[in-house]
Amino acid sequence: MIIMYKKNSHFLLPLSWLNSLMRLLVLGLFFFSSLVLAEAFEEGEHYKLVPKPDQSSPLGQKIEVAEFFWYGCPHCFKLEPRIHKWSQNLADDVVFTQTPALFGKLWILHGAVYYTGKALGLGEDFHQALFDEIQVKKNRLETEEKVLAFFQRFGKTPQQVSSTMNSIVVRQQLDKANQRAKSYGLQGVPTTVIDGRYETSPAITGDFSVYFRVMNYLIEKVRNERKLTKAS
Repeated sequence: MIIMYKKNSHFLLPLSWLNSLMRLLVLGLFFFSSLVLAEAFEEGEHYKLVPKPDQSSPLGQKIEVAEFFWYGCPHCFKLEPRIHKWSQNLADDVVFTQTPALFGKLWILHGAVYYTGKALGLGEDFHQALFDEIQVKKNRLETEEKVLAFFQRFGKTPQQVSSTMNSIVVRQQLDKANQRAKSYGLQGVPTTVIDGRYETSPAITGDFSVYFRVMNYLIEKVRNERKLTKAS
């Protein structure tokens, strides 16, 4: 039998019942939101699950959007200005990171150049210039001499570059990048992993514009899943 309380001619449910109803309402809204999202993009068609999910990111509660790339990849080159612009408008609970893929000797060298540039305090201009050097000027930067000459344009001496590129810090970053790619079962670039669990790419979506919409969808999907976990 349901007990009702009467006060000022209004019937009130017990507080515990009200709390339960509110929780059910919140859960219902989240489930409805998830259903709406599911109508837009589907697993296996627009994104896929990472074989071995990794949520050990040191970003706290933030949602990580991790792009894997290679400077020698023309698709990564075309994507770079678009994904850079997109990343500037992400919400405060999202963090965009970039990780060089290391599928071969030249890939490893370019990855070392990337982390050396970061260690020497060179920012986005260096990152884009490196893409332009390889993709536009067709300088593959396949030798140490060419790499050192490239860094000199940014005011860095051969001694600075060599010592940084061969440092423990850069080697550790390369090892971490390689481990992450292997744990995600990375097959190619550009590829993006959201929250260490969901993978998508222009190759999967078939179009850059759809790719960004899928990433926005996956970010919202992670938000809903986290809210459901807290509410349950």
